[in-house]
Amino acid sequence: MFLTTKGGWAINIARSSEAMYKEYPFLYRSILSKVGLLIQSYDWQSKRRLNFWLSN
Repeated sequence: MFLTTKGGWAINIARSSEAMYKEYPFLYRSILSKVGLLIQSYDWQSKRRLNFWLSN
């Protein structure tokens, strides 16, 4: 799947860094925003899913 190859790693990072999110929420969101912008240039659906992660 395209999401797995291009965006899956970003979602895995999001899942595995919950501790970082709790310690550094602003830094975490800043990094994921930049990752999201990179994904957007490849696949807008991945960006939408990353936004879903950020909103929860």
